[in-house]
Amino acid sequence: MMEQALQTITLSCEWSEEGRCFWLSGPDRVSSWAPLVFAWHEETFYGTLLDIDHDGENGIVRLSPWQALTLFALRPHSRFSAIEWADEFTARLEEWAKHIWNGLRERRFLPDASLWKSTGGAWSEAGRTRWRGADDDPDPFVATWRSLAVADWLSRDPELRGIWGEIVRTYPLIASPSGQWTGTEDDWLEQIGWLGDRPPFVVGLRLVEPSEEGDVWTLEAVFIAVDDSVIASARDIPRAWRPYESSIQRAIRRICAIVPWLDAGEGLRTELSNEEAWRFLSEDSLKLTEAGVRLLLPDWWHDIRQAQLSIKAKLSPSVNAESLFGLERLADFDWRVATNGIELTEEEFTALAEQKRRLIRLR
Repeated sequence: MMEQALQTITLSCEWSEEGRCFWLSGPDRVSSWAPLVFAWHEETFYGTLLDIDHDGENGIVRLSPWQALTLFALRPHSRFSAIEWADEFTARLEEWAKHIWNGLRERRFLPDASLWKSTGGAWSEAGRTRWRGADDDPDPFVATWRSLAVADWLSRDPELRGIWGEIVRTYPLIASPSGQWTGTEDDWLEQIGWLGDRPPFVVGLRLVEPSEEGDVWTLEAVFIAVDDSVIASARDIPRAWRPYESSIQRAIRRICAIVPWLDAGEGLRTELSNEEAWRFLSEDSLKLTEAGVRLLLPDWWHDIRQAQLSIKAKLSPSVNAESLFGLERLADFDWRVATNGIELTEEEFTALAEQKRRLIRLR
């Protein structure tokens, strides 16, 4: 038979959306009931470090999301005092707190991929991260409380804060913008390391130029070690990486979702025409890079993107400075078109332009 408590304390709790905190109040002065209510509560140093607002007649106690969670979820039975809740909302807080706490204790919670996308990503700070339970929540407020409580918990514990920093450094995707992410939730959880067994490599693409006589460009998937120490094709993938076939297929599907015309039905297209190679380089390579896909492109492509066509006017010896800009002297200029360090005469440039090709192998 449970022993009857010597004193009953009736408390009410309100949530402040503006302050992102809970306010706990009782019928009497805080000093009359707080020592009994918080005597066991480690998160407030057993009631000795309470944040009390004395503006009202009796005062109220401010609780952070983590303090409130532990207070409601872990409240022990005491033979000295019994706590009753003054209203339905406060009573439901105890129910919701136990739901959240059980999920945390059993590790049945995970970062919320949908909120990561909708908020723009870049969760480099634990306080911005949003968490959801593996089970359905009894009320929408539970998700808010869980996220704020976990963030509060991480901010208070130096060891956990250090662990979070290590997660962000090891899995930078969680701290990157989400606008270009098109994968599934499992893809995302794998890439931020939440699923544990993250592949020791990333899947990228390599575009290879045609041979001297050919016009066909080769596109292939490549596997790049996380530390960049190894770059392997499908033909020579290290044996230790072969068990990650499902991760490879997920990465390929994600690439095809970003650039649908690369989808060959059962994998990536491996051959591109000149026009398709130009489209890939000039348009789709940017989309893939922004989405975090590693690309190995011809060395000259970066320079070409930075370069601008320039026209060099070579002054003939007969032209003097005074008549440099005279219309009658235009015929004395030997115009050359230069790009990426290769100069073409006017005749060569005209001949190439007549071919109407985007990509041309220059001498």
